[in-house]
Amino acid sequence: MRLSGESISPELSIASLSLEEGEICINGLIPLRLAGCSHSISTADDIPVEDSSGVTLGALCKRAGTSVDPSAFTLSQYAAYLLDTKSSGTAGLYRFEYDYVVLRKEHLKMYLEKMKHSAPIWGAFVHADRQAALPQSAAVAVTCIVAVPTICLPTPTHERLAMRSVVSATPSERFLQLYHQLELLFDWVIVQEIKQLSDDLEGVGKVFSSYGSGDQQRLVSLLQGYLVSIDSLVNEHASLASYQSQAHTIFQDYSKEGNPLKEGLWNEWIKCITSGKPSEVNVKKFKALKAHDAATHRNLIVKLTAYFIYRVRCSVAHSKIGEYVLRDTDEEFVVRFAEPLIRAVLKELMSNPKLLAQVGGRLAPAI
Repeated sequence: MRLSGESISPELSIASLSLEEGEICINGLIPLRLAGCSHSISTADDIPVEDSSGVTLGALCKRAGTSVDPSAFTLSQYAAYLLDTKSSGTAGLYRFEYDYVVLRKEHLKMYLEKMKHSAPIWGAFVHADRQAALPQSAAVAVTCIVAVPTICLPTPTHERLAMRSVVSATPSERFLQLYHQLELLFDWVIVQEIKQLSDDLEGVGKVFSSYGSGDQQRLVSLLQGYLVSIDSLVNEHASLASYQSQAHTIFQDYSKEGNPLKEGLWNEWIKCITSGKPSEVNVKKFKALKAHDAATHRNLIVKLTAYFIYRVRCSVAHSKIGEYVLRDTDEEFVVRFAEPLIRAVLKELMSNPKLLAQVGGRLAPAI
C-alpha cells in the first residue's frame, strides 16, 4: 500500500502494519500521540530518545502547529503523519495537529512499563492518554470589558508581567504573575518614598518600619497607603459566597497568622456576604465584625483582601506540609474569586494619583 500524491518519497510507504501492545505499528515504528510538550524544546529537528546506556528508543517529533513538506518527512514523521492525518491526500504542506514520540517496536513494551509514566520529568512531555490529568482551565462568561485610561505601569518589568498574566496557561499561573506585580509595585513604592528623603536616614528607617517585615503585612500597608477606593474590592468579595467550602479550607482550616477572621467571625462574614455584597451598610448589621464606621469598614476590607490574596498565593507557590495545595478542582475558585480580586486591587493601586505623579503621569516605556 502506497500513499497517493507524487510528493511522497519512494521509501515512504507502508511495508508493514500491525498492532503492538494496543498501539499501531507502521514499518516497525509506533507513533505515540502527546498531550503536551515543553515550549523550551526546539521544533527544528526530530530529537533522539535514548535510554541511559545510549540505545536509541525512538524520536521526539515536536511538530504540532508546524507545516512540513511531505517529501521531506523523516521516517518518524511519516509514521506520526499517518496517525495524525484525517485525509488520504498529501498535496502541499502538511500541518501537524499533535506532537509525537515515535518508538522502535522492540522497545515499546519496556517503554510503556518503565518510562512512559515519568516522561514529564525526564522528557518534558505528556502522553495523550494522560490528558485528563492535565489542568483544564476554567472560563468566565464576560458580558462587558471596561477600559481604564488612568492605569499606570511604572516600569517595563510591570508591563512584561502584565502580558505574562494574560498568556499564562492556567489560572494559578496567571494569579502568580499578578501577585508578582504586587510584589514589584511594593518595592517600587519603597524606592520612590526613599528617593524623596534624600539623606534623611531616620526617615528611611521609618519607611521600612511602616511596612512591617512579613509579606502579608507589607501588602496590608501597600493597600492602606495606595488604594484609591475599596468599592471594587467589596464587589469582588461577594463572589466568595459561591465557594464557601474551598474558602473555609484555604482560609480557615489552613489559617495562618494575620487572619482577620477567627472561626466565629468567619461564620459572621459568610452570613454577611451571603446576604449581599459586604458594603459598609451591610457589614454594620453584623456587630461582631466591628466595622461600625467608614474607617473600620475600610480597614476590615483591606486586611481581608490582603489575607485572601496572600493565602491563595501561598497555596499556588508552595507544595509542602502545612500549606493547602490547590487542586485542579479549585480552578473555578481562582478564576471567579481570587483572580478578579487581585485584578481589582491592581487596577485601584495603579490608578492612584500619587503613583501617577511619581512616574510623571505616563505609561511605562514600550518594551
